Amino acid sequence: MTGERITEGWSRALSLYETTKTLSVVEHSYTNGRERNTFVSREHGFRISWPNGWGVNWSLNGFYKRQVALGGSVDMPLVLIPDSLYGGFRPAVAVATEVGVNIDIETYISRHIRSGEDDLVEVIRSIGADLGSVLHFFHLRPFKGPSHERVFSIHKLVLTRDKAYIVTAMHIAENALVRNDKLKSDLEAILNSFSVVNF
Repeated sequence: MTGERITEGWSRALSLYETTKTLSVVEHSYTNGRERNTFVSREHGFRISWPNGWGVNWSLNGFYKRQVALGGSVDMPLVLIPDSLYGGFRPAVAVATEVGVNIDIETYISRHIRSGEDDLVEVIRSIGADLGSVLHFFHLRPFKGPSHERVFSIHKLVLTRDKAYIVTAMHIAENALVRNDKLKSDLEAILNSFSVVNF
């Protein structure tokens, strides 16, 4: 991303990207389903929470799966969206999973996640689970907006055993990051709440 303008929105996007570089692996004894503002999937082995003002959308999984373009073998069990638009866009956080992954994390990122040479990519290797994060953007005119601007997507990828988890925060408008502290803090809370669950 060389040559990008260092604006307040760009700085806030980089700060949000930095929050993706955490991973929790937790023991969980509750049953499958929803707790208060939390979704736990025994089938897929993850847990994620969201703040008030966000909720699960059960009807747009196919739409967001196409938006992320992860391929046919990927399942997208959860999409979170806020109650309102931010900067002319409706951001979303989607969780996708894929089983039978037998390649390393760098290869997985280059094949399924990266969209261009300018993407920021970082990989953290650990025992039992590798963590990757990707930040990319495109320019788009906001709904009823006056001009083009950067719209960011952040991917948090976890590879553990033969399974991939991809948590994607998308449709994040630069002007919304600048004008709305709640959007940034909400996305940070959601991304940081994601954990791989051992039942």
